[in-house]
Order: sequence, then C-alpha cells, then structure tokens
Amino acid sequence: MSKTLSIAVLPFANMSNKEDSEFFADGMTEEIINALTRIPELKITSRTSSFFYKNKNIPVSVIGQELGVHLILEGSVRFGGNKVRITAQLIQAEEDYHLFSETWDRSLDDVFQVQDDVSLLIADRIRENFGHFEITDHLANQGTRKVDAYEFCLKGKYHKNKWSVEDAKIAKRFFEKSLEIDPEFTDAMIGLADVYSFLGMVGAMSFEESWTKCNDLIEKALVIDPKHPEAFYQKGHSALFKEVNFSKALEYANLAIQYKPNYGLPNH
Repeated sequence: MSKTLSIAVLPFANMSNKEDSEFFADGMTEEIINALTRIPELKITSRTSSFFYKNKNIPVSVIGQELGVHLILEGSVRFGGNKVRITAQLIQAEEDYHLFSETWDRSLDDVFQVQDDVSLLIADRIRENFGHFEITDHLANQGTRKVDAYEFCLKGKYHKNKWSVEDAKIAKRFFEKSLEIDPEFTDAMIGLADVYSFLGMVGAMSFEESWTKCNDLIEKALVIDPKHPEAFYQKGHSALFKEVNFSKALEYANLAIQYKPNYGLPNH
C-alpha cells in the first residue's frame, strides 16, 4: 500500500431485546479491534476513542474526520435462542460509501469462528480496495476454546470498563468464574489483575494486597504467554504506581508495543 490506512471499529449495536447481552456486542467490537491490530499495515483507533461514539447519532463522515481515519467499521448483534446474527459494514469515511456489508448467522458455539471470519473479511476487502498486504490465516485469538469461560470474561470486561468500585467487584466475580472453567485463560487473568490494581488505587482494597494479587496474576499469565502485550502493559502500571519507577514503566510499555505494534494504550 502506498500509505498506511487507518480504521476505527465503532461499538457494535446490541439489537437484542435482552439488555444483559450488551456485554457481547461490546466484546465482539473489542475482539475485532484486537484482531485488526495484528495487521501492521493498518492503523487502528483505540478502544477508548471508538467507544466514545457508542449510542451517539453522529454521521460517519464526521466521526471519520474527528478520529482522522480513512475507514469505519460498524455493525450489530442480535440474539435468538442459541443463535446470533452479526452484521458488519465497512465504510469509506470521507465520502460515506459502503465497501461491503455482510451478515453471519451462527450458533453461539461458533462465536470464535465468527470473529475470525469478520476480521479476515474486513482485511481482505481493504486489501482488494487499497492494495496488497500480508494477512495470516487467523487474526482473532481469544486464548480459550471454552465458550463459557469466554462469556464470563466478556462480562468481566464489560463491567471493568465502567470504572466504578461496584462494577469492579462484579467484574472480579466474572473473571474468577472464567478462570474456574479455564485456569489458563490469560485474558481473564489480566482482566482480574486490572481489577485488583483499580481497587487498590481507589482505596477499596488494601494497596499492598491488591498489587500483590495483581502481580501474581501477571506473572502467571506471562508463564503461559511470554509475549502477552496486555501483561506487559499491566506490569508497567505496577512499576509506575507501586514502585514509582518511571524508567521501568516505560520499558514495559515499549515491550507491550513491541509485541502489539498497534496497541493504543501504551502508545498514549
């Protein structure tokens, strides 16, 4: 490609009647963002920036201009029994025209494959329209094949991202349930570690105990996945807030970026 393309993945709309399925729509969005970060030729807007536009009726062209991106991905999720329908549209932001629109009807047991299918199709359509770049056979990487563990982890992330003490405690229970099902699910470990650090920082838990539990989980995750970028980002948090060691915090942030070049948080 002649220049780096940028894309923002907007929060997928929850079209289900069940309010408690909101976590799945948010989780689908986050997983697609994470999958697309595996393509070095694409610049991906961070989750924080993308989720600013959740439930806001703003024209795509305006969002594209505000975020400074070429492409916008938007979509929706609708449940029916054990089935889920996912739609996705890739839009050229400046002129507001569709590059593709696709619908997937799948069993919830196939959720991992759906995320991979969506991410690969997006990458392929971008490649068709804007020039060649290499993509792997799989972009999505959930870290578990156990759907129940994954669902509890998504619920944990949903509540964690509300950043309140009450929601953090709810998130803690969901991450713990996820790890009961799959004790080696690193995303749940990192999520739980993040909860502990937050509770310690806001005084809802002993500072020393919270960071000890946080760091134990991080080290366990790194034994399983020595290049887990979120683990190094969390280690940077620990170095900064617990040890007050700025150089070590920067070192860990750089490692997070090294293992995930499009990782938005440490880049900020």
